[in-house]
Amino acid sequence: MSDDISKKQEKPFLNQEQESKKEGFNSKKIEIPQAPEQREVFKAESREDVSEENKDQKEGELGQGNIADIGAKKQSQDEREKKIEKILESDMDDIYLGLRPEKRREFKTGGEKTAQQINGMIDHGKVKFKKVINLIKKWLLIVPGINRFFLEQEAKLKTDEIIKLADKN
Repeated sequence: MSDDISKKQEKPFLNQEQESKKEGFNSKKIEIPQAPEQREVFKAESREDVSEENKDQKEGELGQGNIADIGAKKQSQDEREKKIEKILESDMDDIYLGLRPEKRREFKTGGEKTAQQINGMIDHGKVKFKKVINLIKKWLLIVPGINRFFLEQEAKLKTDEIIKLADKN
């Protein structure tokens, strides 16, 4: 009987954590799992939120939001670049055929780069007459022994046509 009394007296001095360990319970709180219906609703809501955030983010990155619009814009830029190349190559057949093969390649790649630069200017809306003339002159200077007056005249004519094309767009 004295043993029972001593055990009862010791028990009040034990803190709650020691007591729960003694009884075999973990002192951590037990979380009650959600019902499956609640989990599905939560997942669906979170997917909608994420998809809306991604959509907004993609629209911000691409500017348009619709891939078809972007493809159409790219196609129109390519078409405009082809038109610029046609303008640059007009009346240049005799000069091109008179060049040596390595100069032909240089002339051709120079013309393509010039067309790309002019197309970029048109795309950004910053077409400057002087800059376009200078680009065309620089490209025409690839031809060895070109007449300066011819160069000026061709550059001006081609620039006028490109400015008309830019105004249409």
